[in-house]
Amino acid sequence: MKNQQIQSIDLLEYSKRKNIEIKIINQRSIVEHPFVEVDKRNISIQQYLHGPIYSVRLKNVILVSGKYFLTEDGYLITGDLYFHNYSVCLKYKIFDTSDITPGIQLFNKKFEINDTLLTPKATVNEPVCFLSGNPDRAFFGHWFMEYLSKTFLFEQYDDVKKYVVTDEIPKKHLEWVNELCGWDKSPLRLSFKQPTFFKEVVVSSNTLCRNTQNGEIKLWFDGFYQLRERGLKLINYKEKINFGSKKTVLYISRKEGTNRRVVDEDELLDVFDKDIFEVRTIFIEDYSIKEQIRLVSDADVLMFPMGSGGQASCYCKRTAIIIELVPSSGLAFFGGRLYATLFSLSYLRVNCTIVGEQTGSHSLDRDILRLLGILQFVIPLFARVI
Repeated sequence: MKNQQIQSIDLLEYSKRKNIEIKIINQRSIVEHPFVEVDKRNISIQQYLHGPIYSVRLKNVILVSGKYFLTEDGYLITGDLYFHNYSVCLKYKIFDTSDITPGIQLFNKKFEINDTLLTPKATVNEPVCFLSGNPDRAFFGHWFMEYLSKTFLFEQYDDVKKYVVTDEIPKKHLEWVNELCGWDKSPLRLSFKQPTFFKEVVVSSNTLCRNTQNGEIKLWFDGFYQLRERGLKLINYKEKINFGSKKTVLYISRKEGTNRRVVDEDELLDVFDKDIFEVRTIFIEDYSIKEQIRLVSDADVLMFPMGSGGQASCYCKRTAIIIELVPSSGLAFFGGRLYATLFSLSYLRVNCTIVGEQTGSHSLDRDILRLLGILQFVIPLFARVI
């Protein structure tokens, strides 16, 4: 066995060096968005990095560890690919080389990896779009925000008819691709546990990233707008304002999640006055795509614990109020708060205390009185929006 010297590089930088065509969707810019916090009754202006969002076509590359691309000339493309790439290090455990100190900074670094770990075990000869990678490959929240919006970048490649996804992605996630983006492209499910050679693969930049190399927040706003517009078009949505005596509260409970689950949900939901609110509790994954969008778009109040269910906020009507139950240590930005910011929705954050964190068995101990105090602001809001 011998080691191969690798030079890590950013996707955009590599494309520039090799004169690869870069299809730019938008140039880099700073975007200001207002953010409304109802319980504080104030509006703050926040800045985000918008782009650049782009795609490139790579040839004769090897997929390494399910998320990086090794080029013919010895570069490992690591930057600007997936959600966590900027904030984590390459863990050697992925390559079964535990004898080496785990962790190495990925960007613009030279390091050695055993040659056998880079030898492809599978080959894909047809041109494909690379949609998903690790980590967080099987969680819907990450799938929706980090990968689904990428499909819009691939629409400009008419000759490419398949998306490459890990075989660990649940099939029900893939239905969103077809429903929102058309049925002319089909998924190609592969095992990412072995190196795979691609003769020709279209790769896009990251459309959502918490930490870039410069510590910025990068969002592709247009991608989320398209997710919203196409979803509402899918159900032939026409916005309706509820003039009835009761407002509908849709509570999305956690079914699959092992943390951030509310144990005493009945007590929580009892704080809503039955003369004013009509409360419905659902597990959103029990419903089809169209049913999910219909349920959410009809709700006057959408409430959920921080988690994948928060992606439903993308389809709230403009007069809706989002209530997100958040562990006190949680930032709660990439869930309901993100969509509230993008679509100018009213947003309530209820801080919670995590119980049993060391055991991995979590529950939320909420301050019911505080929630009641927050809800006093909700009713006047309805009067304003109607």
